[in-house]
Amino acid sequence: MVCAELTELEALRASAQSPYVQSVLDDRIAVVRATSSDEHNPKVSSDGTGGSVSAVETSIVHPEPATVSAAEVTEATRAVAAPETTISQFAWDQSEKFVSVYVSAPPGSTGWKDENVSCEFTDRSFSLRVSTVEGKAYKLRIDLCESIDVSQSRCKTKQARITVLCRKGDAMWWKELRGQSGGKSTEQGRSTAPEAADGADGEGTEQLLAGVLRDMYANGDDETRAAIEKTWKERVVDKGLADEYAFMKP
Repeated sequence: MVCAELTELEALRASAQSPYVQSVLDDRIAVVRATSSDEHNPKVSSDGTGGSVSAVETSIVHPEPATVSAAEVTEATRAVAAPETTISQFAWDQSEKFVSVYVSAPPGSTGWKDENVSCEFTDRSFSLRVSTVEGKAYKLRIDLCESIDVSQSRCKTKQARITVLCRKGDAMWWKELRGQSGGKSTEQGRSTAPEAADGADGEGTEQLLAGVLRDMYANGDDETRAAIEKTWKERVVDKGLADEYAFMKP
């Protein structure tokens, strides 16, 4: 019935000449078309009774993305992190103001990266941690035999070596690196004052320097070894110290 009325109205609209009649017919055609559309597409009211509604509004609620705190990320990272290996080999030295601890990169690795290295200081200790080097993590904690200035202590990282610089609390020469709870490790270092170690001819200093360079040469990369070989030439060839530096003879 609606379709027949719509056909008739459209025929009348085509033959109408008066603008007023055309306007009236246009309005009626619009109403009939809307009615025809409702009959073919019935709408359901929001209360589920089946009554018609003029419009249905549909909204899609998107859930807010979950937020994760930095602490939660850190905790999750620790949960899957590689087990930490305690660093047992290192060298150390001291000057009037600083005690320096040297940790060489693992042999065969790509070396240390600054973003993976952290070091925490207290007045009588430091804890060095390397988060990952080719799937492995490392740590070194040392309880020191003397107090240090935490605010002026720091850690420097290069590819071949990490240097932990502990600023001495007092300008005194340390007899040893570790306190009584230090534990076991393989460490090379300088515990005697320069005037006591050097002697009349300076042999003590040369032996100490050779010991530190020996450790660096054994664990260093090609660049480090090249620099040490230059030292070998300067000190062995020029000064005739073959015995102390025989380990890095080309």
